[in-house]
Amino acid sequence: MSRKAGIVAGCWLLACVGIGRGPGGALASELRLDLDPFRTQPRTEKIYPLDKSQPFYLSLDALRGADSSLRPDDLKLDFDFPLVYHPRIERWLNYFTVGEGREVFARWLARSGRYEEMIRQILREEGLPEDFLYLAMIESGFNPVAYSRARAGGIWQFMPSTGRKYGLSMDWWADERRDPEKSTRAAVQYLSDLYARFGSWHLAAASYNAGEGKIQRAIDTYETEDYWELLDYSFLRNETKDYLPKMIAAAIIAKNPERFGFTDVALEPPVEYETVPVSDATDLRVIARCAGATYQEILRLNPELLRWCTPPGRSWQVRVPKGTAETFQLAYAQVPPSQRVTFRRHVIRQGETLSEIAASYRTGVGAIMQVNGIRNPRTIRTGQSLIIPTPIGSAPAVVASAPRSTPKKSPAPPPVAKNPPPGTKKVVYTIQSGDTLWAISLAYDVTVAQLKSWNGIRNHYELKPGDTVMVYTTQSEPLILASNPPATPPQNSSSITYTVRRGDNLWTIAQRFRLRIEDIQAWNSLERDHILQPGDRLQLFVAKEN
Repeated sequence: MSRKAGIVAGCWLLACVGIGRGPGGALASELRLDLDPFRTQPRTEKIYPLDKSQPFYLSLDALRGADSSLRPDDLKLDFDFPLVYHPRIERWLNYFTVGEGREVFARWLARSGRYEEMIRQILREEGLPEDFLYLAMIESGFNPVAYSRARAGGIWQFMPSTGRKYGLSMDWWADERRDPEKSTRAAVQYLSDLYARFGSWHLAAASYNAGEGKIQRAIDTYETEDYWELLDYSFLRNETKDYLPKMIAAAIIAKNPERFGFTDVALEPPVEYETVPVSDATDLRVIARCAGATYQEILRLNPELLRWCTPPGRSWQVRVPKGTAETFQLAYAQVPPSQRVTFRRHVIRQGETLSEIAASYRTGVGAIMQVNGIRNPRTIRTGQSLIIPTPIGSAPAVVASAPRSTPKKSPAPPPVAKNPPPGTKKVVYTIQSGDTLWAISLAYDVTVAQLKSWNGIRNHYELKPGDTVMVYTTQSEPLILASNPPATPPQNSSSITYTVRRGDNLWTIAQRFRLRIEDIQAWNSLERDHILQPGDRLQLFVAKEN
């Protein structure tokens, strides 16, 4: 104990003796408060309900919350994390219960139902206090797709470097910091390492926020290993000083929601799923179809996936709704590998860059480089063939360097093919806005050359909406073309207004919110060649998790 702490403790002793003799002494006993500041705590930090750093009656006022009739024995204080009291905790209790943070905390509390059981189980398996659950609550509000300004991500808000250190991979295809289970296991290991270093759960939690180096320097500077004493100095940021008080306040309220007025908050049901392996890149829409689920369901169960498919070149464990694993495996085995994801072949033309090619196919430069083993984007050359990963059914935009010819007038009814392929049926397709011969060929599993032959088309040109083309196909129904946006917003989505910023375009906005460009165009009545300007406002329908 430092000299300063000894002086403070002596003052508390005199105050507490007087309190213990008065009528409040029984109430202090009822709260099971430790009023002996000279009591020596073992280095392993004995667990106790509350060890007040100020008179008990002030703490009682804070703990009453929204219910003025609340008595100490009404509170659930069965914590397995060392719970202490500090004036900062009182401020957070007020903020979350009667202040501006009440609405936010209600959302956190409702969302906790999704992951509480899973997180507590992992903490229990590894021998950590289960109430570290509330560290995830204050970090992200249990939002797996949350990102901070400092690029921390996921439920546990791992920074990229720390995430990689604890086995979480991050690339253009997936960010495992957003995987609730994997990131929880990584966070548990990180907290275990921090406790092994400092021997204190309080310092371990503070280090999770500030970094172990910062906390070690604070300990060395002020010669104390008491987190609460370090709050008296200016060395730590306010964010770190508020970190444990905020977590403890959140824990007290979450364990006693009705006592703090959160009687109308219903916990969301736990996320239930089964995992199934896919051996290589597979479109999430294919996975949804095989599992008998919706695309949005697969997205919600797999928040770590950033694109429309699982990462190429490696196996991946995909979550599907509980009870659908067997159905998925049977259906997936019947899908030919060529139909599990779409890869297009592109021949580089003179003057093209990877960024232009990526934009034309609505994909990313990183994806093209990874699939084609390109290390330096400047090494591509004219005539080189590239494999382009794209969502199933998507049509590439017109490449900037490709010449455009004047659209033709509506052609005469298409001629009848002299020798239609055996086993096919004739389909007359009406061109819609944004369609290309390439997209139509992919939708009906035919080639562009066949479409030209069947319809007497000699040159590539922009098809005019209302024209018709004849297709001979074996497919019972076409894949959904990218040019056909949904008529209504997806289920379980919420409407937001997004203000376009400098550098934004439809592709970057679609990637950020995991939407399709065509949907954004349809919702906002944008023409295909519309150019966004900073300050434009877009209506987006995004999954509620986002």
